Amino acid sequence: MKDIYHLIYISEAKHSFSEQEMEELMKVSQRNNKTVEVTGLLVAKGKVFLQLLEGAKTSVKHIYKKIILDERHVACEILSETTSHRRLFPTWRMGLLSGSDLEKKSSEILQFLKDQSLSANLNSNDGNKTALRILSSFSQNNGSSESL
Repeated sequence: MKDIYHLIYISEAKHSFSEQEMEELMKVSQRNNKTVEVTGLLVAKGKVFLQLLEGAKTSVKHIYKKIILDERHVACEILSETTSHRRLFPTWRMGLLSGSDLEKKSSEILQFLKDQSLSANLNSNDGNKTALRILSSFSQNNGSSESL
């Protein structure tokens, strides 16, 4: 079985996205991800984004390169790069967790995003473990039994 590459990053947008801007971002992301067979989840709170991308390493890196070149970002920082034999989100071209859904469904993700400061250095081991644990538990609690 082919290894699935997982990349988790955190970024800060120059401004908070409106609901309309977020809908457009999701449409474009889902279309782009479908063409290269990338799946994942985007968690958005204010100007902070936490995202997991998964698929073939070259495809994920291609999508991530587009993201870091996007001028709407102030900063992007990779928290984790891993491989496994399964996807966390096999049917999600790009899922979104934001706004009131974020607050209702996952207080742990919300707390993680509140605690992050992109200007400060993240402790790599703690950041990696926390991001993987949070996103893995979210996938398990939302109909996906697959985990890293």
